[in-house]
Amino acid sequence: MIKAIIFDLDGTICDTLTDLGECTNQALADFNLPPHKIEEYRKIVGNGVDTQMRRAIGEEKYTKELADQVKAAFKAYYDKNYLRNTKPYEGMEEALDELSKMGLKLAVFSNKPDEFAGKLCRTLFGERFELIAGNRAGIPVKPDPTGLFLALEKLGVKPEECLYCGDSSVDMDTGKNAGITTIGVEWGFRTREELEEHDACYVIQKPSQLPQLVKKLMA
Repeated sequence: MIKAIIFDLDGTICDTLTDLGECTNQALADFNLPPHKIEEYRKIVGNGVDTQMRRAIGEEKYTKELADQVKAAFKAYYDKNYLRNTKPYEGMEEALDELSKMGLKLAVFSNKPDEFAGKLCRTLFGERFELIAGNRAGIPVKPDPTGLFLALEKLGVKPEECLYCGDSSVDMDTGKNAGITTIGVEWGFRTREELEEHDACYVIQKPSQLPQLVKKLMA
């Protein structure tokens, strides 16, 4: 019996790529570091903000001290500009409403810093999510399942009663590590091949297919 669906955020429920990339590039420029093309951020983001900084800076110039400074600058820029280009994927709001009408609990579990995850989701999606959990101190980033287990506990559901939906290998590995059925989405930052290589249980092409799939799984 499926009782809940937990979603990744960036690249899954909304397209945040341009704002993430532009704000990171602004932070890099503050320290005379070269920028990246926005498309390159498809591979740079997804594993938490610390890894994002490391990839953006590059191994040759990376130091923990520099990364912390760039991260602080990025957060300042992102705090002001996180909704400049970001918007829900087409059909996502309708899909969430349909899932909610089916009696499912909806939640978000993301590697995005918790302070951004919460306000972004509430601004774009209102009260649709019962729980919004971003990365926070003391909780390892995905694919470690610790934060996902905490989310399940707060929702009051077991792993076998939940689905985890995301756009990357990190998400598929997180769900697998937690013993949760995974749904990969093709509209996000990564490829179908990556999702399949990391054992996605199902892969869908557009948000409108999500309620259809869930209905079949609940039948």
